[in-house]
Amino acid sequence: MEVMSSFKKLPKAYQNIVKTWKNQTDIKGANLNSLSWVIDNAKEVEEYIKKYNSINTRKTHFQALSRVAKDLGKNVMSEKYSVIATDLNKQHVEKAKEQKPKENGLTWSTIMKRREEMKKITKKYPLDYRSHLNYLIISLYSYQPPIRSEYSDMIFTKEKPTDKSENYLWKHGDKYTIVLNYYKTDKTYGQANIDIVSKRLREILNDSFSKFPRKYVLSLISNKKEPMDYQNLYYYRMPEIGKQISVNNLRSAYVTQFYNNRSMDEKDEKEEHNHKDKEKLAKQMNHSAEEAYKTYFKLTGTKIEEEEKNIKKKQKEYQDKKKEEKKQIESDSETESEDEDEKKKIESDSETESEDEDEKKVQPKKKFDRKAYAKEYRKKHPEKYAKYAKKYYENNKTQYLRTKILYELNSGNTSNPKPQTIEKYKLKYDKESKKWY
Repeated sequence: MEVMSSFKKLPKAYQNIVKTWKNQTDIKGANLNSLSWVIDNAKEVEEYIKKYNSINTRKTHFQALSRVAKDLGKNVMSEKYSVIATDLNKQHVEKAKEQKPKENGLTWSTIMKRREEMKKITKKYPLDYRSHLNYLIISLYSYQPPIRSEYSDMIFTKEKPTDKSENYLWKHGDKYTIVLNYYKTDKTYGQANIDIVSKRLREILNDSFSKFPRKYVLSLISNKKEPMDYQNLYYYRMPEIGKQISVNNLRSAYVTQFYNNRSMDEKDEKEEHNHKDKEKLAKQMNHSAEEAYKTYFKLTGTKIEEEEKNIKKKQKEYQDKKKEEKKQIESDSETESEDEDEKKKIESDSETESEDEDEKKVQPKKKFDRKAYAKEYRKKHPEKYAKYAKKYYENNKTQYLRTKILYELNSGNTSNPKPQTIEKYKLKYDKESKKWY
C-alpha cells in the first residue's frame, strides 16, 4: 500500500519548494494532496534542481527532496539525496571562505534613497496598494534587523498566538512582536520572539492595516486574501533599480552597514558597534555572529573608494619623487659642467641614455580586453555607471524588459506568461525547441 504524505506536515520552507516544483516543471499529475508524483518523477525534479546556479539553493532543494522521500518510505532514495545535500553544503562553506571578502551590489545608501522615494510615492497615492506594498517591504527590511523570507505568509493577529505551526505579527497595545515558529534555524534557536522597536516602523504598520485590512502581513496585489508567494518576496524587485533584489541582498546590506560602524539610518554617521552589539544583532536576525560575518558582511563601496584613494596617493608620491630626482640630476649636471662642450657632451649622453631607457620601456602592444576594461570601469566609477545604466534603461526599456522576460521564461524561473505580456512584448513560442523568442 502506498505510504501517503501530508503536504501540510512538511516544514513551511519545504512546502514552498514543493510548490515551486509543481509550478515550474511540466510533471503531469503534480498536486499538493499526494506527493507520490515527486517520487515517480524524481529524476525530472533532480534535473530541475540542478538548473539553479546557487549551491546553497540546490542544497536546500535536495534536503526537501530527501524529506519527501523519507515521508513516503523511500529510505534508500532519501539517503541518496541527503548525501548530495551534505556534499553541497561542504562546497558552499568552502566557496564562502574563498569569496570573502567581496563587493556587495546593494548598498545601504541605495536602500535609504529608495525608501525615501517610495515614501513620497505612497503619500501621493495613499490608496494604491502596489506602491504601499513596496514601501512596506523595504521598511520591514531596513527599520528593523531583517529576518529572512518569513514575512511571505506571516499572519497578522491581535490575539496572543497559540498555534505553533504558523508565523505571526502580533499586535498587543501599541506594540508589535514577530513570533517565528518555523524558519531556517528554528531547530537551533527554537521559537523566536522579536519586538519591533522602531517607532517609525510601528507607525507604518498601523497605517498599513488601517488602510488595507487583511489577514497576512504581505498579501498578493491581485487578491489580498492570499499571502505573497515565497519566491516573489525572496526575489523582490526593488522599484527604480530595475533588477531583482534577494532578501539576502537586503540582509547583507544591513549587516555590512552595521559592521562598518555606521548609523542604521539615512544620516550614515559614525557609530561604534562592539562585539556585544553584533551578537545582539545576530540574535535578532536568527543566526550567529560568525555566520553574519562569513555570509552577509561584504566589502562596501566606501571601502573600495578608500582603497582607490590610497592607490592614487601612492602613485602621486612616486611621481613626485621621480620629478625631484630629475631636478637634482639637472642641478648636478649644471654644477659639474665646466664649459659648453662638456654641457653638450652631458646632454648628448643624457639623450642617448634616455633613448636607451625608452627602448627598454617599449613593451609589445597587448590586445585590448574590452570585457576586463568594462568590469574595471564599473568598479572604479560606480556612480557614473549607475547613471549610464539608468539612462540606457530609460531609452531601451521595452527591449530590456523583453530580453529579461525571455531569459526568465527560457531559464525555467517563470512559466505561463500572461496574454497581455505576450502581446505587449511580441513573444512567440517554438514548440520544437521549447523556447520563447
